[in-house]
Amino acid sequence: ENLKTREQYGMHPMGQNLLLARRLIESGVRTVGVVAWTGLAPKEKFVSLETWDMHGNAGISIFDNGWNGLGWALPRCDEAVSALLEDLETRGLLDSTLVVLVGEFGRTPKVNDRQGRDHWTHAFSFAFAGAGVPGGQVVGSTDRDGGFITSSNAYTIEDYAASIFAKVGIDRAHPLHTPTGRPVPIAGKGRPIPELF
Repeated sequence: ENLKTREQYGMHPMGQNLLLARRLIESGVRTVGVVAWTGLAPKEKFVSLETWDMHGNAGISIFDNGWNGLGWALPRCDEAVSALLEDLETRGLLDSTLVVLVGEFGRTPKVNDRQGRDHWTHAFSFAFAGAGVPGGQVVGSTDRDGGFITSSNAYTIEDYAASIFAKVGIDRAHPLHTPTGRPVPIAGKGRPIPELF
């Protein structure tokens, strides 16, 4: 890639990994996963690769500009993801590519004593783009602290999974089977989220 394209994505691990993801998609790879580590801030020493698992570890507050703080991570994420979406659109690949941004958990609405946020199962956020997802919308809502779902159309993690399977053309009605032949339902009782279609 030329330097201008590399710089558009960001000269940090997340930017360069998303650029590689675009190249893989362009070459026909059907599923690409990217670890969203945004790299080290200047003059920082590597501690661990925790990406967005920002519990306030290593003395780094989520409010800091260090490698495990939102002040560092958010601008780099915005830079890299916006470049990916623009690049996919320019190349005619966005309509056939589902882009999903999600963490492994919701995060506590209260900051812990280490200036981080811990795992939280009551509410979580994700972002979808491409593959015909209507853009510019917010689906669902929480209370003002982001702790509990307040919208009447509360969706589950199974609904999230069902939406991905529907977008990529996997029929949830047919279960997967373990090596011993036991059927395992795809996405449980999840149903695709209508606003994504």
